Amino acid sequence: GAGILALAYGLAESGLLLGLCLMALCVMLHRTSLRSLIRMTHITGCTTYKDLVSKLVGRRMASLVPLFGIAIYFGACTAYFMVAGDYLSQLVPSLSLFAAKIIMSLPMLGLALLPSLDRL
Repeated sequence: GAGILALAYGLAESGLLLGLCLMALCVMLHRTSLRSLIRMTHITGCTTYKDLVSKLVGRRMASLVPLFGIAIYFGACTAYFMVAGDYLSQLVPSLSLFAAKIIMSLPMLGLALLPSLDRL
């Protein structure tokens, strides 16, 4: 996902040894959290993340699941637009960085306004 964009920068800033150790720690934490989710789905019989959250911590918290999903996707898209805008501003030096990021976001805005993506 969007986190891969920061991987090289994080590794460069932390150094090779510490960076690899931190990456290994993140892999172990990720594996543990995924295994916990899989176990909970088997125990509860839930088939969606929202159902699992509802069963484990209540309906009120489960109603926040779509908001968290939107926040994650919004952050990922923002990161992609930033990177794409950086590249466009390097390709066209007369273009300001802000203008490049706006230009790169226009196709996605058009896609977001479509009622359905079935025709694509």
